[in-house]
Parts: sequence; structure tokens; C-alpha cells
Amino acid sequence: MPKNIIVCFDGTGNQFGERNSNVVNLYRVLRRDMQSQIAYYDPGVGTMSDPEVKAPLARKISKYFGLAFGYGLETNIFEAYSYLMDNYQPKDKIFLFGFSRGAYTARVLAGFIRMSGLLEKGCQNLIPYAYRLFKNANFKVAAQFKATYARRCPIEFLGVWDTVSSVGWIGKRRTFPYTAA
Repeated sequence: MPKNIIVCFDGTGNQFGERNSNVVNLYRVLRRDMQSQIAYYDPGVGTMSDPEVKAPLARKISKYFGLAFGYGLETNIFEAYSYLMDNYQPKDKIFLFGFSRGAYTARVLAGFIRMSGLLEKGCQNLIPYAYRLFKNANFKVAAQFKATYARRCPIEFLGVWDTVSSVGWIGKRRTFPYTAA
């Protein structure tokens, strides 16, 4: 039986707490029963420091880079993409939601899936390769990669509010294919 898969991305610095964002509120009211509907929630960039960074000062700096410049976007994309790889079955419906930079994250994930397809379960090692082709807008090679390793995975709905148009440094903004607002 096909199921709904809902993926929710929160905004910069947003996460579950005393005053929750609309993304948390949406996630909270979703029916999740593993048979007909499952859901995934990702806190906003800048809520946590990079887990690979061990030194306390460097961890704090990585958190502030997330808040200021969207550092961590790629990690959030890879984690949500991996979740979809593990849970998607043909005929399932995917719904992506996001707020602020989380909205941009949802748009990037939708564009990534459109260009690269969805890799088969267990092929997480290929995510960085597919993402590099997407990020560099290498359409010809990405189409060949998709035909070789991925499956078609249409996005049923993309719901975003207060979306940003890019991430990165002032004067060196980063945009991705298929993410125009």
C-alpha cells in the first residue's frame, strides 16, 4: 500500500523548544502510523554545530556559520535524501515542507531529486557523487548517473514559506539547479 512521506525542514536556528515554529507545529499534528504516513523533521541550520568538529571553539564557530551563512545545508540535504532512500517505495507520495533556509533546503532537495533521481536503498556512498553533479549543474553526466544508479521519485507537493533564494557569503551566493523561486 502506498504511503505519504512528509519531510519537514525548519528555519535558521529553529528547533523544538518553548516557542515552536510552524514547521514543528506541522510535524506535531501529522498522523504517523508507519503504514500510510511517515514523517521526518530536520532542525534548522545553525541549531547544532558540525558533529565532525571536536574542538569547543571550532564547534561554536561552525554553529555561527550555520546561523549566518547556511553552513550545514549539505549535511541536512544528505540526511533527508538518505531517509528517503531508506523509506521510499514506488507509488509513495513525497511532501516537502520548509521555512526560511529550511524552505530553501526543501527546494534544493526537490531539485536534487529531479536531476539525480533517488538512489536505491543502501547506496548512501553514492550520495556525494550525485550531489556534486547536481551542484555543478552537470546535466549530461547527471542524466547518465541517474539512468545507471537511481530510480524515478516524483515530488507530490512542495510547501514553503519565507524562503530565501540562496545561501553563502555576501557576493558569493550559492544557488542550485531547479531551485528558482
